Amino acid sequence: MKLFFRKTLLFLICGVLNAACFSQRQVDSLKKIISNNKQSIENVNCLNLLAKYLTSNDPNSSIEYALKSVALAKKLNYQKGLYAGYRSLGVGYMYMSDYKNATSFLDSSATIADILNDNKLKAEVLMNKGSANFQFAKYDKALSFYFAAVKLFQSLNDISSLTRCYHNIANVFYYLNNIDEALNFYKQAESLAKGANDNTMLVNIYNGLGAVYANKKLLTKALEYFNAAEKLNSQIGNKLVAGGILNNIASIYFQQKKYPEAIIFFKKFGQLSNLISDKKGIANSYGSLGECYFQTKDYENAFNYFNLQMLLADSLKMYKQEMTACQGISQVYEAKNDYKSALKYYQKAAGFKDSLSNQTSNLNIARITAKLENEKADKEKELKQKTLEAEHQAEIKKQKIIIWSVIIALVLSFFLLYFIFRNFSQKKKANILLANKNKIIEEKNKDITDSITYAKRIQEAILPPHHFVNKHLPDNFILYKPKDIVAGDFYWCETVNYSEIQVVGSPNDQHQFTSQLILIAAADCTGHGVPGAMVSVVCSNALNRAVKEFGITDPGRILDKTRDLVLDTFAKSDKDVKDGMDISLISIHHVPGSQHSTVKWAGANNPLWFVQDLIFSEIVSNKQPIGKTDNPLPFTTHAINLKKGSSLYLFTDGYPDQFGGPAGKKFKYKQFKEVLAEVVNLTMNEQSQILNQKFEQWKGALEQVDDVCIIGIKI
Repeated sequence: MKLFFRKTLLFLICGVLNAACFSQRQVDSLKKIISNNKQSIENVNCLNLLAKYLTSNDPNSSIEYALKSVALAKKLNYQKGLYAGYRSLGVGYMYMSDYKNATSFLDSSATIADILNDNKLKAEVLMNKGSANFQFAKYDKALSFYFAAVKLFQSLNDISSLTRCYHNIANVFYYLNNIDEALNFYKQAESLAKGANDNTMLVNIYNGLGAVYANKKLLTKALEYFNAAEKLNSQIGNKLVAGGILNNIASIYFQQKKYPEAIIFFKKFGQLSNLISDKKGIANSYGSLGECYFQTKDYENAFNYFNLQMLLADSLKMYKQEMTACQGISQVYEAKNDYKSALKYYQKAAGFKDSLSNQTSNLNIARITAKLENEKADKEKELKQKTLEAEHQAEIKKQKIIIWSVIIALVLSFFLLYFIFRNFSQKKKANILLANKNKIIEEKNKDITDSITYAKRIQEAILPPHHFVNKHLPDNFILYKPKDIVAGDFYWCETVNYSEIQVVGSPNDQHQFTSQLILIAAADCTGHGVPGAMVSVVCSNALNRAVKEFGITDPGRILDKTRDLVLDTFAKSDKDVKDGMDISLISIHHVPGSQHSTVKWAGANNPLWFVQDLIFSEIVSNKQPIGKTDNPLPFTTHAINLKKGSSLYLFTDGYPDQFGGPAGKKFKYKQFKEVLAEVVNLTMNEQSQILNQKFEQWKGALEQVDDVCIIGIKI
């Protein structure tokens, strides 16, 4: 099993060397950025990222992206990008087993690091050089580069990189069979990784320590570390590393002759190998399971697994595994005294061996041939006697089977009836308990729903009736869609008698005209549902007081006073209440007989959109809410003169913020404005219907994310 630990350790070293994991979606995203930014530093960085993340599973593509990065970095004189490109080329060629190109490009990246005088970059490329030399079995050079990197990482106090470096040094000593030094550096790496809570490195370190103790024949200690590695890795979820650890645990149990435990972990290894499509791992697991079952004399399962290994190895041209499988099948047939079949498979296995193993193969073939000849002679002598004994034993066995079958059937029937009755009783009790709990939940839900429904009636009482709005603004629509039963959005409308004196003819000929000033607003209070509804009551009351109690008619001043009243209300609380509202408020004054109306508007975070002469215009709001803010400023009143037939739109953010459509994205203000531009020439009722239809189509099966309130007015 020592040979396997070496291979697993090498696999884990490669995993540490290129530990980054990138999803296909992220790779596609990088490719898209590259296509959109063909001559930029960002493009160099993206090319280097792609090269880095494709190194282990697609080194050819990694080298291709790195070459593009180097060419573009040279053109842009981008030294850090050039360093990263050379470094990716060095690592890529290392994975391609091209030592000459690997060392050449790593030397180039080292030169750039020296030019930049960046010790971090110098240390990284030294560690890469160490890994390249380790990969090509140049262990002395690998240690030289690793120890040089250690000095730089220590000066930089880079604990993460220092941990990796110690781990890699330990790996080299393990391969040099200097087990004591390997143990020393694994322990140093373990101490640093624990201090930094670096569980990813601890998995690799524990696996290395397990291999060290297995080498020392301290199997119990080795198993402790392999189990620790497996436990940590299960939290991280690195399936590539998990396979090697599971196989190591199984191998320890095999050496301890704990075959049932070994079988469990070899099966886990096989299942994981199948999950990640590791065909070689699957074949090895079949062979290991065959050997375990052979040792427990379960020849049927042993044969089945050796046969599975042989078939898979043959399909993948893995001749070593196929040879091992044939040897295993030969052993099974030999143990079952079927020497003819044993000879057949041993001859097949011998065909895979090289010249160094021919002598051993010939000796085994001769031994099996001799056994086959002896067997023929013995069988002829014993055949008659065995036939008679077999018939007698078969009769006795038949009688015993009948008797025991009846006894077992009766016992099983008794236990079956007992368990059926017990389960029925338990389910009956559980159903009664569940029904009682459901009844309690239904009653509580009804109470809560009734309370919220009553709250809706209260909230509806503060909303102006439609006939009131229609009376003063005949051509309008209000699209109001609460997310829940009650809402944080609300609309508000009030009228104020407006008097002015006009001169007709001579200065002494003055007449007083009385008309109505119409105030209407769309407001969005903090939150939605019950919390939003409670805030909306406070804010609606503040608007009413500002107009009716304090007699304010200018929209900006109304919002100033409303903010003061809301803050006064919340100031009574012991806690810091930051709730408030965003609002769009207009006043409309139309003099009878005139073709124009004077519109004044002020807004808190929400803008005003209006259309006059088919021109779509927007007035931007003050970027502050009605509520507590760090630097409150007076709200600005904007005055505009609109012709008859012009349209005004007040709204909250619920409509443009709705998620939906084919990609599940926000509707957004741009698309909202486009819809209004399409329907502006229709009647207000038709506009409301189309806006609602568009909203529902966009939302689809998704949940409504916020309350919606849109007010449209045609002058």
